[in-house]
Amino acid sequence: MNFKKITPIACLVLGLAAMALASPVTVTFTSGTSGLGGPTQGVYYYPYVISVNGGSMNVACDDYYDEIHLGESWQATVNTLDASGNVTGGIFAPGGAHAGVDASWQSDYKKAVWLFSQLTPPPPVDNTVNAAINFAIWDLFDHSAATLNAGNPTSNTSSAYWLAQANAANLSNFDFSRFEIFTPVAGSWPSKYTTGPQELIGEVPEPASLALMLGGLLCLGGLAWKQRNQQAGSVS
Repeated sequence: MNFKKITPIACLVLGLAAMALASPVTVTFTSGTSGLGGPTQGVYYYPYVISVNGGSMNVACDDYYDEIHLGESWQATVNTLDASGNVTGGIFAPGGAHAGVDASWQSDYKKAVWLFSQLTPPPPVDNTVNAAINFAIWDLFDHSAATLNAGNPTSNTSSAYWLAQANAANLSNFDFSRFEIFTPVAGSWPSKYTTGPQELIGEVPEPASLALMLGGLLCLGGLAWKQRNQQAGSVS
């Protein structure tokens, strides 16, 4: 096989794969009977279960201002974080739907991602801890959001406890690359809803899954090139 000839094909396939990963994704809120926590103080908390381009994942909401509805679908920009935890965008970032409400938005996204990493995947031993963590995430960005068990701030069932933990956490060696933020694309949700959907935090799919997808695309590109060469040979 002539690798000099196949290299442009491989680069094209990889480029298309990268474009696909960077493009807005389709998000559907599928949770409702699958372990959604709550309600506590009238709101539901982690885990929200969503479908992202057909794949299911557990996410947490960082946005107390908006709401989502069972079965609702919308487009979302996938914002990632660099090695220092700086996020590429978000609903609270400049240009976002709630820009200006949180002056420390960049720092708070880092803390929110760290808090997300402390959540216990369902079914947890004690769901009240997950509730406290999710309330702490809301409190980071919206200081008027409800607090949980404020009278006992040293308990891990209190949102104040988890806010203190996030503020004290040493994030210098934290792996921010494991997480992503799904920010709704303006106007991509059904017009019957008066507010946009909430912003969500999730964990990046396993690297093995991404490698498998890219490997499959490369194989398809190689097979297409091989078939083309065979057809050319039969004509000549």
